[in-house]
Amino acid sequence: MHLIQDFLDSGRRDLQVIPLGVHYEEPSLFRRRVEVVIGPRIPLEIDETMSARQRLVEIRRRMTLALGDVGINVPTPSDQEDVQRIAYALTLGTEHEYFAMMKRLERGVPAPMLEAWRGFQESIRERQAAAPGVRLLFHQGIPLFPIKPVPVYVAAFFVFGIIWLPGVLLNLPPLLAGWLAARKLADDENVVSLWKSMVGVPVFLLWFAALVVALLAAGQLAWLVFYLLSTLVSLQLTHRFAKVTIAVNNALRHPALRLQALAFHQRLLEEVGHDPA
Repeated sequence: MHLIQDFLDSGRRDLQVIPLGVHYEEPSLFRRRVEVVIGPRIPLEIDETMSARQRLVEIRRRMTLALGDVGINVPTPSDQEDVQRIAYALTLGTEHEYFAMMKRLERGVPAPMLEAWRGFQESIRERQAAAPGVRLLFHQGIPLFPIKPVPVYVAAFFVFGIIWLPGVLLNLPPLLAGWLAARKLADDENVVSLWKSMVGVPVFLLWFAALVVALLAAGQLAWLVFYLLSTLVSLQLTHRFAKVTIAVNNALRHPALRLQALAFHQRLLEEVGHDPA
């Protein structure tokens, strides 16, 4: 903010400040969806009769309001977790957008939604206590289950897996490098993906260049095309395959909980339909 004030004090008026909000699923995991929210330009036309301190306070006020529009503001971390989990659940199998749902819940999660969420959380705890050795997988804090018939998801798991796996195996060294870097260097969940990218991406570029050069030098054009296509397909399928894998695991190992998950999901959708937003 001091930089903005110094810029304006210099007499220039061509500065534009645009607020950005970045909201992403599962910050600890690589290749997760990111939603970037771009707010309107922050007006910087300020009364020149104000003192330097007053101008700084006004700039800070405008930036706070602008960032509030592209971010999520809730009283406590617990409230934020509830908003994020419920908003994500509302996007499953629907056209709802993650940020839009979070913003809708920001001013207060409706009591029926919160009650449904607390009830589902209790069902999860009971299931985990009853079968501690049977792993229940989560995505964005929600145990995913098939919304459509389970055989459809099982078939999708095998189809996606067959076309996803070659690209992973062919790029295993950079993937392992990113994973090891995150495991050793990340000190918080929010920077796990950052470390994976900071180490994994440079290693991938070197690996990619070396493999392409080697295949071209060897005249293996068919293998080069296969490598390029496999890599592209794996990148595109990683997010979807991960979610299908979680859903299939949970459906096969926790079939009773699936019914409760679907009931919870339906209750949320009904409440959104009743909420005038």
